[in-house]
Amino acid sequence: MAEMAGDPYGFDERGGRGWRRQFAGALGGACAIALVWGLVSWGHGLLTRDSGQIPFLRAEDGPMKIVPEDPGGLKLERTDMAVSRIVGGVAGSAVEPGLAPQAEGLADEDQPQPYLTAPDPLATPSDGAQDPAAAPDADPDAIERAVARALQEQQMGDDPTASQVEDEDESSSLSAVAAPPPPLRPRAPTRAEMAAAAAAAAAAIPAPTPAATSLATGDIGVQLGAFNSQAIAESQWRRAQRRHEDLLSGLAHAVTTVESGGRTLYRLRAGPVADRGQAQELCAALKSRGDACIVATIR
Repeated sequence: MAEMAGDPYGFDERGGRGWRRQFAGALGGACAIALVWGLVSWGHGLLTRDSGQIPFLRAEDGPMKIVPEDPGGLKLERTDMAVSRIVGGVAGSAVEPGLAPQAEGLADEDQPQPYLTAPDPLATPSDGAQDPAAAPDADPDAIERAVARALQEQQMGDDPTASQVEDEDESSSLSAVAAPPPPLRPRAPTRAEMAAAAAAAAAAIPAPTPAATSLATGDIGVQLGAFNSQAIAESQWRRAQRRHEDLLSGLAHAVTTVESGGRTLYRLRAGPVADRGQAQELCAALKSRGDACIVATIR
């Protein structure tokens, strides 16, 4: 009851805090109003801004640069060189264009050498007459000696001793040039000799051994394979004869049938040979060339 009736002395605690709240609310409202007003003013200024108020940088009247009457500054070295004069705009003396040096000629050992053509051994004596135009070129050393001799005659005048020595040198050089060249190759055989050699070689070739007509039962031979048809077996035999003519010459072939796995196979066999050892050697030679082969007895 005492709380409901209040403080008998008249002091109210809630009434002391009321004016503080009112002051804080008024201050916050004033700040909010000021913030809104500032934002509105700033936005209005952006929207209504005049573009003529933007400042421009304008150049001043008159020349941009002026050469001073007394430039002064630091004097640098090597300013009198040709490159400095060219950069500075000073015309220098005209430079004559240089030409590349001429290419060096071939040495004497690199020059094309004269060559001699061997005479045709099959030509007739009348055809073997020497043509003056086909003579070999003169020796370059002999030409040089002749030129030197002419110069010495001009310098020495009428000296009979020097003329005699030079005449001997010239005669020796001319005799060396006129000497016939040695033969380039051995003499080729004549047509008659070649024909006789061909006839002798043909006579020395032995006649081919006639092929056996057939194979008999019990003969020893070799089997070259089993094929699906007789036509394939015959074609393989012709192929083997072309590839191994030196091994299969003189042998006959036979195609026999055998039932294996419910189908008919055609076996290709060749023979006869003297014995089983010879058949094994024949098979080894065929296997070394990549073909299949086994020793078999003709049945």
